[in-house]
Amino acid sequence: MKYKRFRRKELFLLFFIFLPIFPGFAQADPAAVIIYSEGFGFSLSRYGEMQEYNLQYDNVIGMELNQGDFISTEESTFLEIQLLPSENILKVAENTSFEITRMGRSGGASLSLTYGKIRAKVSRLVGDEEFQILGQSVIAGVRGTDFGYDIIAAKADEETGALTQVYCFEGEVEVSRVEEERVVETVVLGPDEMVVLWEREPRRPLQKEKVSEEIDNYWERHRFEGELISVEKPEVEEAEEEVPEEKIIVEEELTEEKPKEMKKKFLIAGTGLLATGLLTESIGVVTYFWGDTVFPGASRDTTRTAGSVLMISGGGIIGIALFSFLGALLSGQ
Repeated sequence: MKYKRFRRKELFLLFFIFLPIFPGFAQADPAAVIIYSEGFGFSLSRYGEMQEYNLQYDNVIGMELNQGDFISTEESTFLEIQLLPSENILKVAENTSFEITRMGRSGGASLSLTYGKIRAKVSRLVGDEEFQILGQSVIAGVRGTDFGYDIIAAKADEETGALTQVYCFEGEVEVSRVEEERVVETVVLGPDEMVVLWEREPRRPLQKEKVSEEIDNYWERHRFEGELISVEKPEVEEAEEEVPEEKIIVEEELTEEKPKEMKKKFLIAGTGLLATGLLTESIGVVTYFWGDTVFPGASRDTTRTAGSVLMISGGGIIGIALFSFLGALLSGQ
């Protein structure tokens, strides 16, 4: 079978036809923003490329982090990361490596901690959003709390392996032990409670204990310092007030006018959509049947494909216009 090569004019024609159909593919939204840094530096791995940042010279405040980024802090280096569009914050300690594996729409996230210490302040999440930190064998999940998660590597002469600590300062933290990708045990920590798990110790039930003085002192020395980026907060419903009788009469009159206003809006929208749809259909017909004349140099196969796309798009717009007219009809009843 013989294939035809697209020429430059034909490619440009197809590009401008399909471009409006895919407006959302251009750029991904940022997952998080660095709002505080101190120390020497950190590395960021993104799409397989490693970038080193020296905090003595590089200003990283406002730097955007995305889902899939892998961050490693150096000694004496601390970062604070705000998870937009919420006020949830991560305090990433020195000598810590983790990956942002998932970002939610309202501040939820999943982080995969390789080693080090992370403290998180998580406000109440919306809907089915979740916030989790995953380690080697433990998952810590919250919906609104202040908690920390440590994985401390074992020394060469220690037979117990790495140490995992999950602790709660405020709210509640659900801690689950995972074996072979299956949750085998879960406990819920309250304020000032923690669980400790050694990598190679004989299996035993997760036991709550008081947060150690060492952990309290560590985070007392390394408090949250960053200035939050302001975000829109949900409106709070105000208490009902007694409404004067005169105001009730006026509101009833306004309520009677609402169907008329809605009908007018539906008619305007429907008329505009119908005109746009008919115009798109017309351009599609011209392109399909006479495209090689209108666009000199374009092959007939290309113009027919372009014309078909335009006619289908026009039909869809006309369909939406019909729904708008139906809305006007129903709102007038």
